[in-house]
Amino acid sequence: VDTLERFPKNEALENWKREGVYYVLNGRTKQEMPHYYQFYEDFENNVHRFDVERATEMAKAYVLIVHGTNDESVSVKNAEHLHILNPNSELFLVENADHTFGSKEPWTEKELPENLKIVTEKCIDFIKQNI
Repeated sequence: VDTLERFPKNEALENWKREGVYYVLNGRTKQEMPHYYQFYEDFENNVHRFDVERATEMAKAYVLIVHGTNDESVSVKNAEHLHILNPNSELFLVENADHTFGSKEPWTEKELPENLKIVTEKCIDFIKQNI
């Protein structure tokens, strides 16, 4: 999904501009997360800098794409699409992992959640192998 498709449209966009902020319910924390209109303006003014698909296609370095198969916020198809856009990438799917790989804020435990530990170890190995 293109980032622009995530922004409000039509009347909702006009309301956002007029009010200066709109709130989105975080499904995990149940918090009302503020989204300020300034973010939209910044995105519009720098659309090529924030274009994840374009950046993925243009990347010259070997890229690691990590995604949980049970991500409730971003479809795994988005990660698969990025991998197709850049053949110089590795797609690492973490089975049954959610959007935060089992973590939450604030994290009060002494150990990382198992899925986040898997991701951290994969990132370390990826960096070591590609230095």
